Amino acid sequence: MRLAFIASCFVTLMLATRVQGAVLIVDVAGGPGVFTSFKAAIVAAADGDTILVRAGNYVDANDLPFVPEIKGKSLSIVASPAGAAVQLGTVAVSNLTAGQVVVIRGVDLSGQYQAAGTFNFSGLVVWNCAGSVVVEDATIVGGNSGPGPHLPLPGWPGITVTASRLTLSRCVVRGGLPYPGDPVNGPGAGGPALIATNASIAAFETEFRGESPVNQSSGMPSGYGAKLTNTKAMLSGSTLIGGNVLTCGTCPAAAALVADATSSVRWIDTQFVPGTGGSGASAILAPIGVVSSWPGVARALTLTSPVVEFQPVTVTVDGVAGDLVLIAWSVKDAHVPIGIPGWLVVAPPFFGPFVLGSITPPSSTLSFSVAAPPLVPSTIDAFTFLVQPLIVNGSDAFTGAPSAFTLLR
Repeated sequence: MRLAFIASCFVTLMLATRVQGAVLIVDVAGGPGVFTSFKAAIVAAADGDTILVRAGNYVDANDLPFVPEIKGKSLSIVASPAGAAVQLGTVAVSNLTAGQVVVIRGVDLSGQYQAAGTFNFSGLVVWNCAGSVVVEDATIVGGNSGPGPHLPLPGWPGITVTASRLTLSRCVVRGGLPYPGDPVNGPGAGGPALIATNASIAAFETEFRGESPVNQSSGMPSGYGAKLTNTKAMLSGSTLIGGNVLTCGTCPAAAALVADATSSVRWIDTQFVPGTGGSGASAILAPIGVVSSWPGVARALTLTSPVVEFQPVTVTVDGVAGDLVLIAWSVKDAHVPIGIPGWLVVAPPFFGPFVLGSITPPSSTLSFSVAAPPLVPSTIDAFTFLVQPLIVNGSDAFTGAPSAFTLLR
C-alpha cells in the first residue's frame, strides 16, 4: 500500500513540474560518450542536466585560475553509484535565477592551490544566486595557502557564500591550512570553515571546523567555525568548532560562531565549541538577540540516491519514538522561517505533506525500502527533487533535514 501510494505521488510530481534534461557521465576510466574531465562536463551540460560522477580524483591544476563554474543553470551533480569516492577541486556556482537549483551530492570538494601561491580558493564558492545550492553528504575543505610576497597568508574558507541561499545536509566543512612561514614570508591564520555575507544558510547535521595555524607560536589566530555578515542562518543537529592554538599562551583561539548585528541565527540541537589553548575564546561572538535556540531534538531524512527506476530506495528517518512522519517534496529550494523548530527548505509548488509512517517506541528510527517508480514521460532520463520531513509528536512539531533524490532511467 505504501509502495503504490509513494510511486503514484512521484509520478504526479514529475508530470506536474519541469522536465529535466540529459545525463552526462564523468569517469576517469573514459569510454564512449564519457567525460574524463569534470570541468568539461560542466561546460557541456545544459540547464536541467544531471552529471553522474564515477569514483576517482578529478582535481586538475590545469583548471586554475578558471575553476569549474556552474553559471545560471540548474544541475544535479551526484556521485554514482551511491557511496562512490569522488574528489573534486573547487566548484563555483553563480547567477542562478529564481527557481534554479544546483544539487551536489556525495562528492568531496577541496580548495585548489597553485604552486606559485597565485591562486587559492575555497572548496565551494557561491555568489549572486537568486536560486539555491543544495549540498548533501560532502566534505568541503578550503585551500591551503602557499608562499606570498611578504604577506601572512591565511588558509582559505571551506565555503564562501555571498548573496545566495545554501542548504547543507550531513556535510563536514573545514578551513584550509595557512602558510607556516619562511625567512621571507610570514605565517598565516587558520582558515574559517564558512564565510557568509548577505546570505541565507540552512545547515542540518553538518560540522563546521575552523583550522588552526600551522605554526601555533606565530601569534596568528585560528579560524572560526562560521563568520556571518548580514546573514540569516538555521542550524539543526550541527556542530561549530573554532580552531585551536595550543603552544602560544597569548595567541587568540577562535570562536565557533561570529555574527554581526544584522545577522540572525536560530538553532536546534546544535553545539558551539570554541577553540582551545592560547588566550581562550568564547563559543559565540554576537550581539545579544542575534543567536537564539529552539528546544528539542533534531530530525533527519535520508534517501538512497541516485537510483535507477524500479530499483530499491531505502528511506530512513532519524527522530524520536512517537514521531508521526510526514514528507513534502519539490523541485525548488527555499528558506522559509516558520513558527516551529527548523525551516521549510522545500519551496512551493511542493507536494504534500503526506504521511510516511510513525516511529514506534522504543525505536528512534523509521526505515523501509520501496521500489523506485518509473520515469514518465519516456523523454525524461533523470529527475532530481528535494524531500523534507515534517514531524509531529504530541503538541510539538519540527522540520527535519532534507534529502535530494535523483531518479534515473
